Amino acid sequence: MSDKNDVYIMLIVIVLILMTVILIAVPIVMNKFFPKEEKLPTMTYNGFVFTRIDPVWLTQYERNKQLYNLQFHFNPKEVENVPVSGQLYDNFSNSSPVYITFDPDEGPDLKYVAVAAGELSMNIALGFNYEIASACTRNETEGCSNVPVVTCADSDKSVVYIKMEDELGVEFRGNCIIVKGRGTDLLKSVDNLLFRWYRIIK
Repeated sequence: MSDKNDVYIMLIVIVLILMTVILIAVPIVMNKFFPKEEKLPTMTYNGFVFTRIDPVWLTQYERNKQLYNLQFHFNPKEVENVPVSGQLYDNFSNSSPVYITFDPDEGPDLKYVAVAAGELSMNIALGFNYEIASACTRNETEGCSNVPVVTCADSDKSVVYIKMEDELGVEFRGNCIIVKGRGTDLLKSVDNLLFRWYRIIK
């Protein structure tokens, strides 16, 4: 395991730990920040208006009469055809916290794992008010030495597994959600999952 990989692993773990104690404020398009005459790319999907401010898409979501500002790497139209399979237990997330886990031996792809973990953590904590915790599928690196080993086989836990795989997709497996892909395809799978959780994609 290279020093560069350890840096990525530590970055993932730090991001997840920080998200358990602080909610990141997501910027949203406001007139006070952008002149009214400026035309920003927008699109509407199932009643949700998305505005593009590079490098993200922004929208708003209401839960329990409170409005949340959300950001994604892709808009729903761009990820609506990501393959989705399996079935999730109805009591998913009843077991707190929700563990976000990954394989620490992913080499250069770990930078995308870090981005995916950050986006998942922010939305799980901010949009759904779930407690989150970082984990690894194996304890073979310094970056994973201080976090639990959690896999989809842990039936008593709620798990989101970020899996680097050539074929992108979202797989529901009982107590576990597997988001798959490589590079930006992994981020497409993450956004598809989040849009389904928010019921933007139905």
